[in-house]
Amino acid sequence: MTETPELVAGARTAFSDAVHLLVGLRADSIERDDFMREHVILDSLYQELQELRFGEKQGSESVRRATHGSAAPGNVSAISLLDDIDRTVRSWWPNVDSAEHQPTVARLYTLCDWPWTPDELADLKRMTRTVEQWVERANSMLAPDQRHTYELRAACPSCGETYLSVDDGAGEMVRKYVLQASQSSAECLACGMNWAPENYRALAYDLGAPLPEGVLE
Repeated sequence: MTETPELVAGARTAFSDAVHLLVGLRADSIERDDFMREHVILDSLYQELQELRFGEKQGSESVRRATHGSAAPGNVSAISLLDDIDRTVRSWWPNVDSAEHQPTVARLYTLCDWPWTPDELADLKRMTRTVEQWVERANSMLAPDQRHTYELRAACPSCGETYLSVDDGAGEMVRKYVLQASQSSAECLACGMNWAPENYRALAYDLGAPLPEGVLE
Protein backbone atom coordinates (compact mmCIF):
# COMPACT_ATOMS: atom_id res chain seq x y z
CA MET A 1 0.00 0.00 0.00
CA THR A 2 1.39 3.36 -1.03
CA GLU A 3 -0.13 5.08 2.00
CA THR A 4 1.61 2.76 4.50
CA PRO A 5 4.62 5.06 5.14
CA GLU A 6 2.22 7.91 5.87
CA LEU A 7 0.23 5.68 8.23
CA VAL A 8 3.39 4.72 10.11
CA ALA A 9 4.50 8.34 10.32
CA GLY A 10 1.10 9.36 11.66
CA ALA A 11 1.10 6.54 14.21
CA ARG A 12 4.59 7.54 15.39
CA THR A 13 3.43 11.12 15.85
CA ALA A 14 0.36 10.00 17.80
CA PHE A 15 2.51 7.82 20.06
CA SER A 16 5.04 10.61 20.64
CA ASP A 17 2.23 13.03 21.48
CA ALA A 18 0.77 10.58 24.00
CA VAL A 19 4.18 10.00 25.58
CA HIS A 20 4.76 13.75 25.88
CA LEU A 21 1.40 14.15 27.62
CA LEU A 22 2.48 11.54 30.16
CA VAL A 23 6.17 12.31 30.80
CA GLY A 24 6.75 15.76 29.27
CA LEU A 25 6.75 19.12 31.07
CA ARG A 26 3.45 20.99 30.82
CA ALA A 27 2.81 24.66 30.11
CA ASP A 28 0.09 26.35 32.15
CA SER A 29 -0.86 29.76 33.47
CA ILE A 30 -1.90 31.02 36.90
CA GLU A 31 -3.65 34.15 38.06
CA ARG A 32 -1.50 36.38 40.25
CA ASP A 33 -2.72 38.55 43.10
CA ASP A 34 -2.90 41.50 40.70
CA PHE A 35 -5.23 39.42 38.45
CA MET A 36 -2.60 39.17 35.71
CA ARG A 37 -1.94 35.78 34.12
CA GLU A 38 1.53 34.31 34.55
CA HIS A 39 2.87 31.44 32.44
CA VAL A 40 4.37 28.56 34.42
CA ILE A 41 5.93 25.19 33.65
CA LEU A 42 4.50 22.20 35.52
CA ASP A 43 6.06 18.82 36.20
CA SER A 44 4.96 15.92 34.02
CA LEU A 45 1.94 13.84 34.94
CA TYR A 46 4.30 10.94 35.60
CA GLN A 47 6.36 13.05 38.02
CA GLU A 48 3.25 14.27 39.81
CA LEU A 49 2.07 10.67 40.18
CA GLN A 50 5.41 9.82 41.77
CA GLU A 51 4.93 12.66 44.24
CA LEU A 52 1.34 11.63 44.90
CA ARG A 53 2.51 8.05 45.47
CA PHE A 54 3.84 9.13 48.86
CA GLY A 55 1.74 10.79 51.53
CA GLU A 56 2.21 14.41 52.40
CA LYS A 57 3.46 15.55 55.78
CA GLN A 58 3.16 19.03 57.22
CA GLY A 59 6.70 20.16 58.00
CA SER A 60 7.80 22.63 60.66
CA GLU A 61 8.16 25.27 57.94
CA SER A 62 4.47 24.82 57.00
CA VAL A 63 5.52 23.15 53.77
CA ARG A 64 3.88 19.90 52.72
CA ARG A 65 6.56 17.29 52.11
CA ALA A 66 6.43 13.74 50.79
CA THR A 67 7.08 11.06 53.39
CA HIS A 68 8.39 7.59 52.61
CA GLY A 69 8.04 4.20 54.20
CA SER A 70 5.32 2.47 56.18
CA ALA A 71 4.53 5.63 58.15
CA ALA A 72 3.45 7.42 54.99
CA PRO A 73 -0.26 7.32 54.17
CA GLY A 74 0.51 6.66 50.49
CA ASN A 75 -1.96 7.08 47.65
CA VAL A 76 -2.72 3.51 46.63
CA SER A 77 -4.32 4.50 43.34
CA ALA A 78 -1.16 6.37 42.33
CA ILE A 79 1.00 3.43 43.42
CA SER A 80 -1.15 1.04 41.39
CA LEU A 81 -1.10 3.23 38.27
CA LEU A 82 2.65 3.79 38.46
CA ASP A 83 3.23 0.06 38.88
CA ASP A 84 1.06 -0.60 35.80
CA ILE A 85 2.98 2.01 33.79
CA ASP A 86 6.43 0.84 34.86
CA ARG A 87 5.77 -2.87 34.36
CA THR A 88 4.08 -2.40 30.99
CA VAL A 89 6.74 -0.08 29.58
CA ARG A 90 9.44 -2.46 30.79
CA SER A 91 7.75 -5.25 28.82
CA TRP A 92 7.77 -3.01 25.73
CA TRP A 93 11.47 -2.16 26.03
CA PRO A 94 13.34 -4.27 28.62
CA ASN A 95 16.84 -2.82 28.11
CA VAL A 96 17.86 0.47 29.68
CA ASP A 97 21.03 1.93 31.16
CA SER A 98 21.27 0.74 34.77
CA ALA A 99 22.37 4.23 35.80
CA GLU A 100 19.26 5.83 34.32
CA HIS A 101 17.41 7.78 37.02
CA GLN A 102 14.03 7.54 35.29
CA PRO A 103 14.10 4.22 33.39
CA THR A 104 10.43 4.34 32.37
CA VAL A 105 10.82 7.80 30.87
CA ALA A 106 14.00 6.71 29.06
CA ARG A 107 12.27 3.63 27.67
CA LEU A 108 9.33 5.66 26.37
CA TYR A 109 11.54 8.18 24.60
CA THR A 110 13.57 5.33 23.12
CA LEU A 111 10.35 3.89 21.73
CA CYS A 112 9.48 7.31 20.27
CA ASP A 113 12.76 7.24 18.32
CA TRP A 114 12.42 3.62 17.23
CA PRO A 115 12.24 3.17 13.39
CA TRP A 116 8.82 1.54 13.37
CA THR A 117 7.94 -0.58 10.33
CA PRO A 118 4.54 -1.22 8.71
CA ASP A 119 4.52 -4.71 10.25
CA GLU A 120 4.70 -3.11 13.73
CA LEU A 121 1.90 -0.60 13.10
CA ALA A 122 -0.75 -2.52 15.05
CA ASP A 123 1.55 -2.81 18.08
CA LEU A 124 2.36 0.90 17.94
CA LYS A 125 -1.32 1.84 17.83
CA ARG A 126 -2.07 -0.49 20.75
CA MET A 127 0.72 1.08 22.79
CA THR A 128 -0.57 4.57 21.96
CA ARG A 129 -4.04 3.69 23.24
CA THR A 130 -2.50 2.34 26.44
CA VAL A 131 -0.47 5.50 27.07
CA GLU A 132 -3.53 7.67 26.34
CA GLN A 133 -5.50 5.67 28.93
CA TRP A 134 -2.73 6.28 31.48
CA VAL A 135 -2.88 10.00 30.75
CA GLU A 136 -6.65 10.00 31.23
CA ARG A 137 -6.38 8.12 34.53
CA ALA A 138 -3.58 10.39 35.76
CA ASN A 139 -5.49 13.56 34.90
CA SER A 140 -8.54 12.25 36.73
CA MET A 141 -6.47 11.23 39.73
CA LEU A 142 -4.60 14.54 39.92
CA ALA A 143 -7.64 16.78 39.55
CA PRO A 144 -7.82 19.00 42.69
CA ASP A 145 -11.31 17.82 43.65
CA GLN A 146 -10.41 14.15 43.20
CA ARG A 147 -7.19 13.92 45.20
CA HIS A 148 -8.80 12.88 48.47
CA THR A 149 -9.14 9.11 48.46
CA TYR A 150 -10.92 7.17 51.17
CA GLU A 151 -9.89 3.67 52.24
CA LEU A 152 -12.96 1.52 52.78
CA ARG A 153 -12.06 -0.85 55.58
CA ALA A 154 -14.10 -3.80 54.40
CA ALA A 155 -13.76 -6.79 52.11
CA CYS A 156 -14.48 -6.25 48.43
CA PRO A 157 -17.99 -7.58 47.69
CA SER A 158 -16.73 -8.79 44.30
CA CYS A 159 -13.58 -10.78 45.17
CA GLY A 160 -13.63 -10.94 48.96
CA GLU A 161 -10.14 -9.46 49.42
CA THR A 162 -9.54 -6.88 52.15
CA TYR A 163 -5.82 -6.07 51.98
CA LEU A 164 -3.17 -5.77 49.29
CA SER A 165 0.60 -5.53 49.71
CA VAL A 166 2.11 -2.85 47.47
CA ASP A 167 5.57 -1.41 46.94
CA ASP A 168 5.60 2.14 48.32
CA GLY A 169 8.20 3.15 45.73
CA ALA A 170 11.04 3.15 48.25
CA GLY A 171 11.44 -0.64 48.21
CA GLU A 172 9.22 -1.29 51.22
CA MET A 173 6.08 -3.39 51.01
CA VAL A 174 3.12 -1.82 52.80
CA ARG A 175 -0.37 -3.21 53.39
CA LYS A 176 -3.32 -1.21 52.09
CA TYR A 177 -7.06 -1.73 52.02
CA VAL A 178 -8.13 -2.83 48.54
CA LEU A 179 -11.29 -0.71 48.40
CA GLN A 180 -10.56 2.92 47.52
CA ALA A 181 -13.20 5.60 46.96
CA SER A 182 -13.09 9.22 45.81
CA GLN A 183 -15.60 11.72 44.50
CA SER A 184 -15.28 10.25 41.00
CA SER A 185 -15.21 6.47 41.51
CA ALA A 186 -14.59 3.54 43.81
CA GLU A 187 -12.41 0.62 42.87
CA CYS A 188 -10.96 -2.60 44.18
CA LEU A 189 -7.20 -2.69 43.71
CA ALA A 190 -7.19 -6.48 43.94
CA CYS A 191 -9.70 -7.47 41.26
CA GLY A 192 -10.20 -4.20 39.37
CA MET A 193 -13.94 -3.96 40.03
CA ASN A 194 -15.13 -0.35 39.65
CA TRP A 195 -18.19 1.50 40.96
CA ALA A 196 -19.47 4.77 39.53
CA PRO A 197 -20.83 7.39 41.99
CA GLU A 198 -24.43 6.48 41.15
CA ASN A 199 -23.71 2.98 42.51
CA TYR A 200 -22.20 4.14 45.82
CA ARG A 201 -25.35 3.56 47.83
CA ALA A 202 -25.60 0.00 46.53
CA LEU A 203 -21.92 -0.51 47.39
CA ALA A 204 -22.51 0.80 50.89
CA TYR A 205 -25.41 -1.60 51.27
CA ASP A 206 -23.24 -4.53 50.12
CA LEU A 207 -20.57 -3.53 52.63
CA GLY A 208 -23.11 -3.29 55.44
CA ALA A 209 -21.84 0.14 56.46
CA PRO A 210 -22.09 3.75 55.23
CA LEU A 211 -19.37 5.14 53.01
CA PRO A 212 -17.16 7.91 54.46
CA GLU A 213 -18.88 11.24 54.92
CA GLY A 214 -18.61 13.39 51.80
CA VAL A 215 -18.28 10.62 49.25
CA LEU A 216 -21.97 10.61 48.40
CA GLU A 217 -22.33 14.39 48.21
